[in-house]
Amino acid sequence: MRSDAVTDDLAASAPDGRKRGGGREIILRVVSAAVLAPLGAWAVWVGGPAIVAATAACAVVASYEWTRMAAQ
Repeated sequence: MRSDAVTDDLAASAPDGRKRGGGREIILRVVSAAVLAPLGAWAVWVGGPAIVAATAACAVVASYEWTRMAAQ
């Protein structure tokens, strides 16, 4: 039995069991990647303070998302 099959079903469902709108979510992910990938590449290219700032921003966003997930 695939263990990811259960988690995929849970991730795709809203808390009340309805499916979420996947179209809007994938568009948001693609747009985010299109904007953030060049910024990340630029930060790595420049190095120094740019990569420190990018790493700090990622840490802030990740901790915010973690606290939201853990609160549920």
